[in-house]
Amino acid sequence: IAQQLQVPTTTVWGWLKAHPRKNSKGSSCHRCGAPWEERKHFAKGYCKSCYNYISAQRSTPPPLNSPELAERFWSKVIVVDENACWMWRASTDKKGYGQFVWTPGKHKGAHRMAWMLTHQEDPGSSVICHSCDTPGCCNPEHLWKGTYKQNSQDMAKKGRHATQQLQTAKDLLAVVQDAVPSALREKIRNFLDG
Repeated sequence: IAQQLQVPTTTVWGWLKAHPRKNSKGSSCHRCGAPWEERKHFAKGYCKSCYNYISAQRSTPPPLNSPELAERFWSKVIVVDENACWMWRASTDKKGYGQFVWTPGKHKGAHRMAWMLTHQEDPGSSVICHSCDTPGCCNPEHLWKGTYKQNSQDMAKKGRHATQQLQTAKDLLAVVQDAVPSALREKIRNFLDG
């Protein structure tokens, strides 16, 4: 707090006592200006009808052709080259997929939002798939609309399924074991047995 207010840390408490926090609800509604004698305070400085109006306005998603929405979204994407992956630089989920707040409390996948802004349509129940297999990529040239089945087939074709990766690891282990001379394996076994 002290750094934001540019107050020396030794006098912060004195400053806070000298500048008490104002009542957030004030003496009237922030939107309509009706005094609290006429309308009852509901929440966050608004009467009930104004608060409900503002909440409804906030939950309506902006149109896809909104320049403000496009500017807010693309400002979070790093574009190095037109053909390379355009990486999402804001919030991500556990798997690395970008998360974009379309409306308060509602997240959209960043790659899905990139596709929506580029094609100016909501894909509905369709899946937006990556041809580059990079979860954080938002390059519209790397995204395609498909079904869950098509996405699974693409994953299997590229060898990204968990069982395929496990089999690849087992094959690699077998090759490594065959490459180690039997005398060395015997020495290692003796050493481990103690």
